[in-house]
Amino acid sequence: MKKDKSTMKKFGGRIIHKYTIKDGVEGGTIVPLLYEGRLVEQSVNRNAIDKRIEMITRNLTKKQAEELKAKWSKFEATIMIFTIL
Repeated sequence: MKKDKSTMKKFGGRIIHKYTIKDGVEGGTIVPLLYEGRLVEQSVNRNAIDKRIEMITRNLTKKQAEELKAKWSKFEATIMIFTIL
């Protein structure tokens, strides 16, 4: 079944011509896509986050809950650094 679906086998078994994205940009057929990532300024509802974390961790052991909260703190600190920049 898989061999029946093989494009290479169906259309000749070898690539005749290779036209890359770089070739297309250089030839003007493809325009380069420029992307600038940005963080959106957000307000944080600390009480809602704390309640949600408590709900998520209520069935975990104390150690598991502490590990999860530590991971969240690292993530939150990373976001704050990008917000300041």
